[in-house]
Amino acid sequence: MRLAYIAPHHSPSTELGLDPHTLILTRALARLGMSVEVLATRALPGLAPLAQRREAIEGVGVTWVNATGPVAERDWALAIDAFLDREGPELVHFESLPGSGALVLEAISQRGLPVVHNASDMERLSVNAKCLSADLIPFDPADREAQARDAMAHELLDQHPELGQHMGHVLPAQVDDAFWEKLQGILSGEETPGLVAARSRVDRWLDQAQAAYRPLTGRYANSRWLSQALSKETQTRVEHVVPGVDVSQFQRLPAPHVGTGVIRFGYLGDLDKASGVHLLIDAFRGMAGKAELRIFGTGGNRMHVRTLRANAERVEARWYGGLHAADRVHAMER
Repeated sequence: MRLAYIAPHHSPSTELGLDPHTLILTRALARLGMSVEVLATRALPGLAPLAQRREAIEGVGVTWVNATGPVAERDWALAIDAFLDREGPELVHFESLPGSGALVLEAISQRGLPVVHNASDMERLSVNAKCLSADLIPFDPADREAQARDAMAHELLDQHPELGQHMGHVLPAQVDDAFWEKLQGILSGEETPGLVAARSRVDRWLDQAQAAYRPLTGRYANSRWLSQALSKETQTRVEHVVPGVDVSQFQRLPAPHVGTGVIRFGYLGDLDKASGVHLLIDAFRGMAGKAELRIFGTGGNRMHVRTLRANAERVEARWYGGLHAADRVHAMER
């Protein structure tokens, strides 16, 4: 079978240019005998915007769309149309859909190709659910007013000259008191100017996004909660598929045990703003002598990483910095 694997939201984060998830999954599919063609974005100096270039990476064909930032949904539809013309796949797989997905899926449906989508986030449930609150309050997909407040909060964060790629996250120390107060008013104020218009935009986008999602050939989600929420909100069946994780490299480690001393917690992973590490660190405030936190990882936003490290020191967490994949077992031993 010839598969088109389209990854519109995955930015290059490895030497090969593909994010680790896409790279690992497509290599595994190729080993199973599938012919895999990936479409993803990457900066291609010297080429025109949105120009495409194909290369082979470890048995997988990869077509790069020349882009240094977000690509509009209409441009994605044109890029995918050209890609499908050239590669002639039998099945199209999306890990995420650009924008509402309506334009892209319309272009594919005209070809009569089956399309599957594997949801790993709340893309079809929310415009963006990252600004909703500063703590771990469960997300309610039906609360569209909260999503409207979230959208307004994003617009405010976009206006701040020093936050950069904020990804919907900000710490009080990064902004002045007036900005922080305005942000809190947007998130929870009783009278919030512009809220009605924002709610209308959210309703329109979600209605369109969920309508585009329903005709897909296969709909999957990697968590039980996500599959249930998507099924309810889109009024269609979304199957729960348990993601496979290779844990063989950790088999030689001793089994965890609970003693009477200090409980040790470890975090291994990215330290970007969407990782939630700032919440994890805050949870250890006042826990010295009762629990210990050890952090392994790094991130692309140096200002954010410096802030995290300073906060980690305040709660007496141990900071180890980045590590390579080969060092993970050693980190677990620590």
